[in-house]
Amino acid sequence: MTAKLFHFVEFYFPSEIEPKKIFGIVNRDLTKLKILDGAYAFRFFDVLMAQAGEIQLRSPRLNITGMHFIDARIMQIKSVLEFADPELTAQIEEENWRRAVYCRDDTYREFKLGDSIVPSKFKKNKE
Repeated sequence: MTAKLFHFVEFYFPSEIEPKKIFGIVNRDLTKLKILDGAYAFRFFDVLMAQAGEIQLRSPRLNITGMHFIDARIMQIKSVLEFADPELTAQIEEENWRRAVYCRDDTYREFKLGDSIVPSKFKKNKE
């Protein structure tokens, strides 16, 4: 039995109906990744899979990246609290956010260590 590492990208959407979509990918090259319309963020992860006869074995998620927020803007908590509604203020205080990110779906989310901001379109290198 041999195991193989598979790469995935998980896109996040503001929708309650379908908040995530996961796709298998060849590699994590951001310049080749097609950003899905409506997604505000994505992250990468790997899964180790092996076949043992008719049984397929899968590992839990491995090598999970931080969130890559698309066309977002990092905000200081003090600035967000100046105009946040009571629900957002309570969430920020309960979860002790250090920084926030203003997303392209007009929402604020926590910006954690390891997260990044990426453009929706990448410039191709001239070779």
